[in-house]
Amino acid sequence: MGREGFALVRRAWELGCRFDAWTSEFDFSLWEQAAADCGLDLADVACESFPLDARLPWDHTSPGVSKGFLQREWRRAAQGVTTPDCTRTSCVGCGVCPTLGVANVIQEARA
Repeated sequence: MGREGFALVRRAWELGCRFDAWTSEFDFSLWEQAAADCGLDLADVACESFPLDARLPWDHTSPGVSKGFLQREWRRAAQGVTTPDCTRTSCVGCGVCPTLGVANVIQEARA
């Protein structure tokens, strides 16, 4: 999906999609309606393949993680392997902590 993705996101927003990362706010039927309005099939969008080194729409932003880490995560996901939560285990090497100057371990409260 290229620039037509913007039309999809905008249409979903126009239909009321807000705070969709919250399960209580997510309404898949609105996304289906937005896709239909834009002439897109969400199954096709989800199954679209592209080379891992392709320039992606968000490559111009700085999410804090390296492209190499995202590529590694994609390969792990394709194999059904999950990455542990680094706040509970060791660093997974995403690159966010050094970029932000923070530590990845949540410390327990002192007694």
